Amino acid sequence: MKTIEIAAKELRMCDRIIRDSDGPISSENRHFYVENVWVREGEAVIVEGHYNPNGKHSEYLHDVKPDDRFTVERHEGIIARSALDADLPIRKGDTVIIPKGTPIDCTDGRGEREAKRDTKVTVHHTISGMREYIPHHASPGERVSEQPPKVCWVGAGGYWKQADINLVRKVSE
Repeated sequence: MKTIEIAAKELRMCDRIIRDSDGPISSENRHFYVENVWVREGEAVIVEGHYNPNGKHSEYLHDVKPDDRFTVERHEGIIARSALDADLPIRKGDTVIIPKGTPIDCTDGRGEREAKRDTKVTVHHTISGMREYIPHHASPGERVSEQPPKVCWVGAGGYWKQADINLVRKVSE
């Protein structure tokens, strides 16, 4: 693990934030573990994560500017895209078709399930994928490969839903 200073737009999953530009963001025993990073309208970054490495409940750092500075601990060898990558084929506001049978994750507590029919949705945001990452609760040397990018939308009841970006179809413009 190495300690580096980076801009918010360079944060990645599995980074542990130690300090922001205003001072410590955590105590000696409480680092902020980053789970997701996304940009809202190109002006603000929202960082999702938790203070407990085995945490179940997410907390957020809202309205961080893309160039705000953070000191983070990063595992060596993590290969990941940042939230600002422009190479994803689907963006916020795009309309996509979630084909019948596509696995969908939902925050309603019922876990992953398959789409029952082709469904047209508007993308709220995307989550960049990773070729390799280290889970916060991993034992030494453990790695998980291929976390694909996801498209996210608000589903019934206001629950967030997400699906693999590779399994959805963009509606022609």
